[in-house]
Amino acid sequence: VYLFGDARWDRAARRLSRCGVPVKLPWRVAECLDLLVGAGGEIVPKEEFRRQIWGDAIIEDSNLAQCIATLR
Repeated sequence: VYLFGDARWDRAARRLSRCGVPVKLPWRVAECLDLLVGAGGEIVPKEEFRRQIWGDAIIEDSNLAQCIATLR
């Protein structure tokens, strides 16, 4: 479990809550959050997001940008 600000991310359950209220996240957005939290504050390159979350699929930069915007 990771705590940041008023948010709580349970990696095992893939569950985010804010001020104790569950926050529903689309699958890929949750995976983006998990990748970022798991990086421990280090920068995660775009290529790592693509490899970990989208695999071999061809995606536009806007797909990743939308995931990050949703997290913000």
